[in-house]
Amino acid sequence: MSEEAEPEEAVRAYLRAIGEPPATAGPPLAGRLEQSVGDDDPLEQLRALAAVDRARSVRLDALRRGFVRHARRWAIDNDVPRATFRRFGVDDAVLDAAGVGVEGRRRGTVARAGGPGERVRPTTAEQIKDHVRAGPGASPASTWPTRWAAAR
Repeated sequence: MSEEAEPEEAVRAYLRAIGEPPATAGPPLAGRLEQSVGDDDPLEQLRALAAVDRARSVRLDALRRGFVRHARRWAIDNDVPRATFRRFGVDDAVLDAAGVGVEGRRRGTVARAGGPGERVRPTTAEQIKDHVRAGPGASPASTWPTRWAAAR
């Protein structure tokens, strides 16, 4: 598989998996396990259904990891917005993990101190010089507050 095909195939496989009805959403093992659900014993049916669910879950987890790894780049390259993935049934938590629709931020980044909409004052050259002059071990709190007070 080429490098270009890998992201597309990861996105396609995950979208197919979440769009499939539960009866077809598993690997071949799930199909064989479902046949054993036809047993007349309700406990055997319960065990078989649990095995089917586990087989599907393992497959879906692997597909979700591939989607999370490639979806953001694929969405940008193909101009597909977050809302379209949501309409297709992709969960917000998966889109968040993939970074789809998070403009200007990379996955795993944290917003700057001060919260949304608040500006953080930049450190001035004078503040840095004062801190350096104060010597090793000096905390910024010991050199900067007087500058900050004067600047306000």
